[in-house]
Amino acid sequence: LAVPQDMDWYNTENFIGVTDINAKEAGVQSAKAAVKILNGSGSIGTIGYENGRVGEINTCYQRYVGWNEVFGENPEVNVVQAWYEDPAASKPIIQSMLSSNPDIKVLLIDWSYPVADYALQVCNENGLVPGEDIYIVSIDYDNAVTIPMATNGEDSYAAACIAQDWYGAGYNLVYMYARYLLDNGENVKFVAANPMPVCNKDNVKTTYGLIIPETVTAIPMVDEVANAAGQWTAADMGLE
Repeated sequence: LAVPQDMDWYNTENFIGVTDINAKEAGVQSAKAAVKILNGSGSIGTIGYENGRVGEINTCYQRYVGWNEVFGENPEVNVVQAWYEDPAASKPIIQSMLSSNPDIKVLLIDWSYPVADYALQVCNENGLVPGEDIYIVSIDYDNAVTIPMATNGEDSYAAACIAQDWYGAGYNLVYMYARYLLDNGENVKFVAANPMPVCNKDNVKTTYGLIIPETVTAIPMVDEVANAAGQWTAADMGLE
């Protein structure tokens, strides 16, 4: 589950396959959300993982491929990029970026926790007004960003996140092995589950239900999200 960069795709004796999330699409959708929020004014600051940038972790690397594709299509947007080597030590990097670039309007962050959580802390410590001075867009559906999104709405720093369907990736993992047995090893070697549409204050509860089925009782929906009102339905989000 998840793709290492040095996978031997031709080792047919031992290699059954890999399942992952469509990480490039997660990058594309998060960057599009950031660009839309910016609305032609200000800068986007991106915070990413150095090991992903250099290609050692392909899932992260593909997110940045998606980011840069969107930025290339929007040359009028100013983008400031910074990289951290340790997620747990990313807070000073975020602080330095905002201090050096006060015109940044949107922080685009590759991990919701712990990195986006640190960004929330920095924005609050700097006295920035949520939903006015700065917005945060991140990848991964995590309580660190979804609870503020659900409880504070437009007054939350966390404006949007990309919810990745890891349940679907796990399902595909078992399905791939079943096809391996049934098809005498001639199964497809790589399958990627697409992320959900962009999650925001209006669909944070609905998105949870899309990525975590009710049968998965080990991961209960937190009260703050469960109590979110006025939520879009899956049909409102364009999903059948």
